Amino acid sequence: MKKIYHSSIVIIIIIGLLFYQKSKTISLSITLGMLVPSLFSYLNIMIIDFIMKNYGPEKVNGFNMLQFITKTIFMIGMSFLGIKILNLKPILYITLLCSTWFIFHISEAFYTQNLFKEKIHNREKS
Repeated sequence: MKKIYHSSIVIIIIIGLLFYQKSKTISLSITLGMLVPSLFSYLNIMIIDFIMKNYGPEKVNGFNMLQFITKTIFMIGMSFLGIKILNLKPILYITLLCSTWFIFHISEAFYTQNLFKEKIHNREKS
């Protein structure tokens, strides 16, 4: 799963750099709308790994509930930054931001579900 994050981050950087010569606004939309949510999601799975290894699945559930608040604040903040402060085109920026966030949010859910299954499988072996 982490390889998917690494490769997608590299691909997003390359696409952002390719668009930089054509349009700095589109390049910035790609960087902020795709790269930042990807990095935020990667940070979340690293935290989920840490919590699962050190505290167990119950604490991971608590962290997942806390993530709803964190991700809401993140999305509002990123929207404000992109549209109000940097004056990016709202339709492109919000589409990139929301679709990237959604894709990585789903991948986080599957990743967490796999961690739960591994934990249960390891408990049954013991």
